[in-house]
Amino acid sequence: MECLHPNITEIVSLFPQGRIVLYLIRGERNAIIDTGTKTTPVKDIAPVLDSMGMTLKNIHLVLNTHGHFDHTGGNYALKRFGNSEICVHRKDAGMIMDRERYLKEYFAPLAEGMVGKDFMERVWDDFSAMAGPETDVDRFLKDNDTIDLGTGCVLRVIELPGHTVGSLGFYWEEEGILFSGDSLPGLHDTSGALPILFDLDRYIESLDRLNRLPVRDILKSHDFRGIHISPSTRIRGKGEVKQYLQDCYEVANRLDEAIKGLTEVNIEASYIGLYDRVIDLLPKNMNFRHANELDMPILFNTMGIYSKLSRRK
Repeated sequence: MECLHPNITEIVSLFPQGRIVLYLIRGERNAIIDTGTKTTPVKDIAPVLDSMGMTLKNIHLVLNTHGHFDHTGGNYALKRFGNSEICVHRKDAGMIMDRERYLKEYFAPLAEGMVGKDFMERVWDDFSAMAGPETDVDRFLKDNDTIDLGTGCVLRVIELPGHTVGSLGFYWEEEGILFSGDSLPGLHDTSGALPILFDLDRYIESLDRLNRLPVRDILKSHDFRGIHISPSTRIRGKGEVKQYLQDCYEVANRLDEAIKGLTEVNIEASYIGLYDRVIDLLPKNMNFRHANELDMPILFNTMGIYSKLSRRK
């Protein structure tokens, strides 16, 4: 399916927790933005490539927006069967190369405080099952790196921490197109769960930065909600970009106020109780739901709350 530009093709992949959209960018070299879960390359990427007279071997670069399993689970297959160069920010590379180290350095100190070590290990096992085998990274990306695919397609790396510590955007400056991954979650998806933000303060800084760039179109990985614009969609263009960024600001600031408004907080207490207390302090028109109303685990959605409260201690 062609998307906004003749050199960009969307590839949709479904997995148990939802769906993700990958973006194939064709030039003298071909790149794919993220790789889905471990089954995505065979199930979803290969058929699209086949319809275009291509195979996995025609993908030269994998550009990971961040390290989460639904964005990097197909890395192993792309590298093994297609010999792609794997590129990601160094701070998220552990989720791909060395999950145990990443767990200890970034995730476990917060998560174990909320749910306990045994529960965290079970969650991580589920994560790893969809993430596929650990894979070497060929290039660590950093802010303002350029990726020249030829035929006029030059992507600039934009560091956008918040969703994860190493979240990236890829900015095709000449076309005004930003591939944002999950770095701009707005109100999150239609489930009614809070957006997944590891570091709320850094997220607001990332929004400040993007607001100064002449972005014409935002291509996201999921169908995130806005406040003042609808419907939930992965593409924001045609004059929607500024409003969507403002919506992201509003959600972030309201969430920040709600967390600051928590009093007599025991951050070692139930993470579900903590989550629901924040929901109660947010505007009703944001349509967030309490934990017992959701058909999904909320551990990742609670990380930003716990992280900010931990820094208050």
